[in-house]
Amino acid sequence: MIGIKEAAEVFKILREGRRYRDYEKFGAWYAGDTERMRLYSKRSAFWRRGKCGHKLHVPLAAELAAASANFLFGEEPSVFAEDVSAQKRLDEALSACGFAAALYSCAELASAYGDAYLKINWDKALLDSPAVAHVPADCVYMEEVCGVPAAYHFLASEETPGGGRLWTYELYGRGFIKTEIYEGSPESLGRLAGEATAATGVDAPLAAHFPNVLPDPADPAGVFGRSDLFGLTDMLDALDEAYSSWVRDMSLAKARLIVPMEYMRIKQSAFGNDDRKIYHFDRDDDLYVAMDIDTSEASSPITLSQFAIRSEEHAKLCRELIERIVSAAGYSPQSFGLEVSGWAESGAALAIRERKTFATKAKKELCFKARLRRFISLFMRADEAVFGHKYRSFGASVEIKGNSAYLSGIAATVEALSRAGAASTYTKVQIAHPDWSDAAILEEVEKIKAEKIFAKGESGNGLGLELGL
Repeated sequence: MIGIKEAAEVFKILREGRRYRDYEKFGAWYAGDTERMRLYSKRSAFWRRGKCGHKLHVPLAAELAAASANFLFGEEPSVFAEDVSAQKRLDEALSACGFAAALYSCAELASAYGDAYLKINWDKALLDSPAVAHVPADCVYMEEVCGVPAAYHFLASEETPGGGRLWTYELYGRGFIKTEIYEGSPESLGRLAGEATAATGVDAPLAAHFPNVLPDPADPAGVFGRSDLFGLTDMLDALDEAYSSWVRDMSLAKARLIVPMEYMRIKQSAFGNDDRKIYHFDRDDDLYVAMDIDTSEASSPITLSQFAIRSEEHAKLCRELIERIVSAAGYSPQSFGLEVSGWAESGAALAIRERKTFATKAKKELCFKARLRRFISLFMRADEAVFGHKYRSFGASVEIKGNSAYLSGIAATVEALSRAGAASTYTKVQIAHPDWSDAAILEEVEKIKAEKIFAKGESGNGLGLELGL
């Protein structure tokens, strides 16, 4: 296991690598930090051309990350301890430390960066249970041995009033947490200002790594996840350019009057005895520019100037870009309120159209669920070792309930259609299983038909039995 000096060197080396450069780039788009977006954009990109002052940023990257977290953990997941007698204590401890909020934040960060982390700590003076915190991927270095996390290095900094940096380094190892604080600069750690080591009583690091989706196309054999923004920054840049052009059109289309110079307001010079006349222009005035026009000969000395706003063209382009970005991120445009067919859909038809969103959600659940069970186990071990609450077993199961309202709505829809005879068997199977392929749906339809034929034969009266589908 390495120490702080070695970890600092590793962080420097990693930040030069592809993965941490991607973390920085995706983090810039997630935060909407235009200066960092400019830094990590291609030379030909919109944010690298000209000045940033007249440009507009559309926070779609942040919306994608927030939507991803909402699809996963919009409802608080249910955690069930194998030790039934300890369920009440586990519920109280998770509620006290704000576990649901930390998990939601972790899912949002994982969507944006590709990876995120949860860590466990405690302060007996503040809480009667372990505390849980989320950490973005660009602040963490994870040591692995044979593919198993052996230690986590967390490095964070904040600016001090004098322009320096206060660095906080945490090492989560097997059985201990070591914390060191340094007073330095943005380029170096500086001097050690304080340190502390706490025994955890748990033979495993009290932290966990949560990838967004596996694999990462840039590193298919790796353990790190793929960001929802992977391969989308160019389109996000184009979206910002399109919206900025739209807003610029609105500014240019403001009605102006072209008038003779003598009609303009005259402003006194800022210099004492300077008798020069300064013609003043206010961009919000109707008067746009003064021209040397002979008012005695001109038939119309005052001319109206107003350019057209290319509203329809800009709206179509922006909509197309948003739909492509959302779809490439793994979601159905309808999940973001976009009416692709030009008219609003609801109920079962909308659920069918949203099958891509549910498929993406299912993939993310696979990445989170097993790791979440292990993290809850670590939480219970820490609760017993530090706070003395006994658990007969440290096993736990997690139920992610993001689809509960959707499933109940689907069941009600299928039942209503069956009673009314208002839909074919194929349609009802498609509604009940929006993630199934056409072949799987047809196979299920044949099974249902066979069951109905069998039921009619068993009844002996030829009337058959009304089945759910």
